[in-house]
Amino acid sequence: MEKDSFGQANKTNSGDVTCPASGSSIQVLPQRTSRYSMLFNNTSATAIRLGYLASPSTGNLTTSNSWLLQPGQATADSLPGVLNNRVVCMSTTASPATISFNETYR
Repeated sequence: MEKDSFGQANKTNSGDVTCPASGSSIQVLPQRTSRYSMLFNNTSATAIRLGYLASPSTGNLTTSNSWLLQPGQATADSLPGVLNNRVVCMSTTASPATISFNETYR
């Protein structure tokens, strides 16, 4: 594990999540107080919406509360202090879709 400037070990979390059909969402990443970076890769053939919803909400994601990740597309961000919200996902069709994720946090 890599250590930050304060000598604390950074942790990583990665895996796959099956995003439910359009109309409801599921948690991909929990809310954290110390997330350094996150990466998402849409490994399905369907577009996926990613957004920030407070726990325990599993509501619908729309153009006003989420962003779209096209099939095969990846996105990443690494802005400490801003990325601490809970991340949820939802397929844009009636079929579920899979997304891979990786995060680094303390």
